[in-house]
Amino acid sequence: TCVAFTPFDAQSLYAGNENGDLKVVQISTGQLETTYQCHETRLDKVYCNKDGSLVVTCSNRNSVALSGVWSVGE
Repeated sequence: TCVAFTPFDAQSLYAGNENGDLKVVQISTGQLETTYQCHETRLDKVYCNKDGSLVVTCSNRNSVALSGVWSVGE
């Protein structure tokens, strides 16, 4: 439902889904690296910082906007 590429190397893709999960996918292989449970409802937007270490996710639950900042990677 929403996607962001890692800006520093374009090697990974952050994909948010309808279950509130954030999936990290290796672009060259299509392999799922990991999944983070971020929200209880659909992710509407995902953004990452320049080095891909922080991700902002946005969701809408019962007309209330919810956002979170997550540390990802190592």
